[in-house]
Parts: sequence; structure tokens; C-alpha cells
Amino acid sequence: MTLHIGLTAVMAMAYLASVGCMSSTEGKGDDARSGVSGDVLAKADRLFVDNAAVSGRLEVEHATLAAAKAANGAVRQYAAHLVTAHTAVNDELMAMLDRKGISLTDWSQQEDRRGSIHGENDATTTTKRGGPPTGSPSATGTTGASGTVATLGEAMERERTGMTYPWMHTTGAAFDEGFLATQVKLHQDAIALFDQQTTSGADAELKAFAQRHLPALREHLAQAQDLQRSMR
Repeated sequence: MTLHIGLTAVMAMAYLASVGCMSSTEGKGDDARSGVSGDVLAKADRLFVDNAAVSGRLEVEHATLAAAKAANGAVRQYAAHLVTAHTAVNDELMAMLDRKGISLTDWSQQEDRRGSIHGENDATTTTKRGGPPTGSPSATGTTGASGTVATLGEAMERERTGMTYPWMHTTGAAFDEGFLATQVKLHQDAIALFDQQTTSGADAELKAFAQRHLPALREHLAQAQDLQRSMR
């Protein structure tokens, strides 16, 4: 009798333990489906999605303004093309992140808001493979707070705080030159970011996304540089 009661108790404990394990596993599965999996992105993937989103939003914001305000007709046409192209890319990225349950970092809640491309891959080195740097600091507002043209990390900070570029408040040639210089720098940064993702990213879909859009980014950079040369 005592042996029977003991076996019954052991079996009951084993059953409860197995139910607990199943509940724990199911809970983790539910978390993954609800998007918690996005919080465990590889570092390179997190860097990419946050910076790509900021870069894309800035491109559309700047280009929308330039399409209406630029003095040079070719610059207005270029800006209108950027609005269409980057809006489509932004929508594609956000749809992908939504489907994968990945949320963008809320930088207003972060102590470290830089989010810049790492050292050897920043816009002062490998980004120059996309073309010679022409966005040098000037009174047209092409410089960031640090005295150099804004990197994606500085662009992220500007977006967070609502700061604007000085050239956005000018008119005529000063506006056009400031807009183009910023587009050169942002596209150099974006090329470095997307190129880095194709080699260092862990998520295959994000890597394919980066690879797919690199040619257009390089084309946009070349167009901005051509416009700069023509205006000089």
C-alpha cells in the first residue's frame, strides 16, 4: 500500500513537471510570434535596421523639401526621384520588420543614441569607395554639431531632437548646395551601412535587402556628385 502511494506521488510530480515544461516552451513560442524575437537581433542586424530606417526617413524629408524649394530644375528633379525611390524602400523595410516581429529602437529611451557605423567602416573611410567626398563643411549647413558633415549616428541624434540642417532655412544656390552636400554624405554613409550588412549581417533576408538596394544608392550618390560638379 505504501509502495503504491509512493509510485502514485512520483508519477503525479512527473506529470506536473512535464506540464510546466510545456507551458514554459509554449510561452517562449508565443513571445517569438508576438515580436520578442526582434529584441535578440544580432548586433550587426540591429545596427543595420535602426540606421537604415533613420537614413531612409531623412532622405524622404530632405528630398520632399528640395523638390518644392530647390532653385535649380535638375536638383528639383533629382529630389523628386529620391522621394519616390526612398519611400518605396522605406515601405519595403518596414513591412519586412513588421512581418518578422522586429521593432526599431526607441532612441529617446537610450543613453547611447549614436548608432553610428563602426570605426573602419564609417563614412570617412570605406564610404569613399562610392566616390570622392565632396560634402565638406561650409556655411551652407553641411556640417554637424561636431564640425564635420553628419554621420548616420549624428543624423539619428538630429532626428531624435528635432534639429534641422542650417541649409534647410536658406534659399537659392545655398539651399541647393547644402542639400546636395548632405545627400552625398548620407548616401556615402548608407552605402557603407548596406555594404557592411551584406558581409556581416546574420539575417539572410536583411542581407538580401541590403544587396538589392546597393546599386540604387550608388546611383543616387553619383547623381548628387554630378549635380555638384555641374553647379560649380
